[in-house]
Amino acid sequence: MKIHVILIVLLLTHGAVAQTPFFPVYKQTTDSWVFLDNHGNEVREITNPTLEAVKPIHEGLAAAKDKSTQLWGFLDTTGNWKIIPQYDEVDDFLNGHAIVRKHCKTNCYTGNEGLLSATLSYIINTQNQVVLTDRSQADSPIDRFFLDKNLGDGLFRIVYGYGLGDMKTVINLQGNALCDVYSVFGRGDIEYDSTLRMLRCWNKFYTNTGNLLLNLDTYSFVGMYRNGYLWADEEHVVKDDSTVVWRVLLDSTGKEVARFNSDQYQLISDVENHKFRYVNTEFVTMEYDLHLRQSRVYEAPYTLEYDLNAGALLPNGARLVLDWNGELVGFVSIEGVYFPQLAE
Repeated sequence: MKIHVILIVLLLTHGAVAQTPFFPVYKQTTDSWVFLDNHGNEVREITNPTLEAVKPIHEGLAAAKDKSTQLWGFLDTTGNWKIIPQYDEVDDFLNGHAIVRKHCKTNCYTGNEGLLSATLSYIINTQNQVVLTDRSQADSPIDRFFLDKNLGDGLFRIVYGYGLGDMKTVINLQGNALCDVYSVFGRGDIEYDSTLRMLRCWNKFYTNTGNLLLNLDTYSFVGMYRNGYLWADEEHVVKDDSTVVWRVLLDSTGKEVARFNSDQYQLISDVENHKFRYVNTEFVTMEYDLHLRQSRVYEAPYTLEYDLNAGALLPNGARLVLDWNGELVGFVSIEGVYFPQLAE
């Protein structure tokens, strides 16, 4: 089987707005940008010498950078400006909204005092109407916040405080906080699953309207629910003042299902079909069946991923992505960019 790799970025959303899966590639011979579908077929060509960079189409709009002004705007699917270049940095549209930033030509995340002393960030809709402006220029530093990431469904992660991102929380389009405020140097992070409509703020889970679902503060770290289960870390100090960390598997109600001493086992997969994989003390990959409550040697040709020789198929030390049965389904670069498998 011959593998063809096309350098495109696959961006998926769960939004209600259908997304045309077209990806931009620069065509040097014609000084144009060609949009490809996920099979590598050319579907549209934009000849515009003023474009320095173009991002994938996301909800009908593609972020693009103007050569002369070095500012970003958004193109429609025909290559015309829907939002003229006016921003120093833009994120893709998700659920009809995008985060854009001004006054940060070199780095949108630094300022004289560490926290974005000049940068302004906004939430805009597809008509370029400002829905929400940050408060990074507020008189009191503790009241400042900076729009950090669009999580989807009208939820946005923000950072604020005296230093760069001292604190984090999540707000909605009205600017209301949906979960507790946590220090960046605290435990865990913030995730949102638009399919489950579940928000994880460190060790607590909320609905997308901010109602508390589950409090797992007794654990030092928790992950996001995958297929009805999550992994959590539980720390214990023993007699010699050393710390033993247990990796605990919890179901959707927070009930413990299984646990492993992380000094003895290395867990390497989420639960899928009520099974998960781990590496035992002999460095053998094992598969544990939650229904049978027993382990067996995992016999797939690879575990989760396999390093390619540098430059063999993909640049930057990319990795193969395999499904549960060990079949090749795609590639991931060292930067985390996903390339779908394209084969004849």
